[in-house]
Amino acid sequence: MNYSVTDSPEAGVSRRGCLKIAGAAAASVAGLRVGTSPSVAQSGEAVYRGVANTVIFAGDGISVTEHAYQRNVVVVFGPPKRGGLTETNPFGLFIGPADPNETGQPGHLEVHSAVVVGGSVFQFWEIQPRENGAFAGTLTDPHNQEAIAANLINVETPLIPGRPQLGVNTLPKAMGEGTQLVGAATESETAIRLQGATIDQFTQFDSQMVATRVA
Repeated sequence: MNYSVTDSPEAGVSRRGCLKIAGAAAASVAGLRVGTSPSVAQSGEAVYRGVANTVIFAGDGISVTEHAYQRNVVVVFGPPKRGGLTETNPFGLFIGPADPNETGQPGHLEVHSAVVVGGSVFQFWEIQPRENGAFAGTLTDPHNQEAIAANLINVETPLIPGRPQLGVNTLPKAMGEGTQLVGAATESETAIRLQGATIDQFTQFDSQMVATRVA
């Protein structure tokens, strides 16, 4: 496989800038403690808005192209989803575009700890508390075989494999089993890091998110 790397800025953020911001986000995660957010989530929702700085290594089977993005996101801690069964996580988690009209933009992503479809709960993530009040999660079942894969990342994919200079198409790709997240939250802010690969294993991604409580 040939590797062609680009350092194209997106929304004013190059790969170098993205990684610098990502380091600050990682430090924020280390310094935060889970406080009000997950506990309040048992009875309501805690909503945060902020920025995700994401690096995507997009593969097409022939080449890999690197992209860096900065996107506005919303992070919601809520009650565990309930249907025929109840989500086993200590809280429900959703991450997505702050503006629904931007859902199709490259670099945007969606994370759902679980969803309810037809009255049944389909759980994607196993989230566990960690020391110092942080939390960590693993995507254990993408549910792609049931055609309800909801954990997605928008990837710029070449129209012709190995020839991205001839044009690209932005496609939502399902995150694969084993994708990891680590994070923490306080009453006023949250920081989360998401790392993994798509189901087809052609694309890898690393996203750092920092957000401020708004509701």
